[in-house]
Amino acid sequence: MDIFSPRIAFRRFAAAKTPIRHGTSGHPGVGGCAAGAFGLDTNQVGFEMFGHDKASLTRYNVSVFSANDSTGSRNALSSPSIYGHFQKYFRTGSDTLSQYEFGAWGVYATYPTTFLTSGGVPIAGGGGNVQSTTRYGFEAQVWLLHEVAPLHLNLVYGRGSDNKALYFGSADRAGTFQGGFLEAIWVPDVDLLHWGLFTRYDVIRNQDQPIPGTPSNLGDQNQITVGVRYTIAYSNRDEVGIHVEYGTNRERGVGAAGLDVRSSLLFLGVDFLY
Repeated sequence: MDIFSPRIAFRRFAAAKTPIRHGTSGHPGVGGCAAGAFGLDTNQVGFEMFGHDKASLTRYNVSVFSANDSTGSRNALSSPSIYGHFQKYFRTGSDTLSQYEFGAWGVYATYPTTFLTSGGVPIAGGGGNVQSTTRYGFEAQVWLLHEVAPLHLNLVYGRGSDNKALYFGSADRAGTFQGGFLEAIWVPDVDLLHWGLFTRYDVIRNQDQPIPGTPSNLGDQNQITVGVRYTIAYSNRDEVGIHVEYGTNRERGVGAAGLDVRSSLLFLGVDFLY
């Protein structure tokens, strides 16, 4: 294996691989959770080391950060958290299956569960008794047809758990869940490869509700997203594109009288890739 070329940065980053783009909850159960602000797709401030081999077929990154949006955290070491991601790519040279990839990822994050208060209001930086929330899983990708204009299929699966203390003493056990998504992206071999069409299906299934007796499917989510992207300009260093997508998400049992809630999102924006 070629020697890895590491780089270290202090920056805001998002882990990117996460089920559900716009659900209302990523945690089982009803009511507040100390880790409620945590999400793999949310920005966090910390140190990140990343690198790859000479051919960029083996890639990795490790990020160390503190709990984001936590009233009780005092500094970078008060709620220590770590994220890691490893990927291995294989190129075949075939126009039927041009490339495939396997990867694994995981995160261990901590949040305070007790707080110093003044007049009943938590004091910033006054948290303690940190407890953990975890996410881990794997991914698999394939590029069908020629690698210049492929049909790209991306499968991600993950499991998660929130310590029962993160539910502010209202839970009898940890909340656990699993989820994932399947995404298809097609780049038609027309118009200088400016067009990209994509669709994605996300799912979250709760397993252990933190409060026994709670319906096991409370908060389960299903989401479908479709979209199109058109590249305005690109070079070997950057790319600018118009991005339009529509998604609809159903969350089980969180509405009035235990009804399901369906939400929709229409997004129009400009992507800057570099």
